[in-house]
Amino acid sequence: MKRVILTSSVAAVSAGHPSRTTPFTEEDWSDLESSKPVAAYPKSKTIAERAAWEWAKEAGNATELVTVNPVLVFGPIITKEAKTSVQAVKKLMDGSVPGCPALYISSVDVRDVSCFQFILSNHVRHFHARDGNTSKLHSLVGTTS
Repeated sequence: MKRVILTSSVAAVSAGHPSRTTPFTEEDWSDLESSKPVAAYPKSKTIAERAAWEWAKEAGNATELVTVNPVLVFGPIITKEAKTSVQAVKKLMDGSVPGCPALYISSVDVRDVSCFQFILSNHVRHFHARDGNTSKLHSLVGTTS
């Protein structure tokens, strides 16, 4: 195996930090020691991705690791039954939620994530981080309000 593309989450880099205006980079990780409590999902994503990087380091140059850290992923559903996140969006759009909350949610279409992964599987050398062997990508961001 020459390359592993791991789909992680922006939760692995963004949790536990104070508000900021600068973008996250491949050097950033969620702050699991933060004075603000970090929920289980970002904690698990951070631990899992760190473990993957440790594995890649131990593998040396034998296997290249690339991680993709998308924000909230939406898109067409493949089941007949809408699950939790789809139900939440549906309720906001069909008026079942009383009032109109001021929400600003960064999101990406699942088809864009898939396309990006395909490109990375064939052209990852164009996305390398400075160390030249592994890449951590935070490129999948789109903001909706």
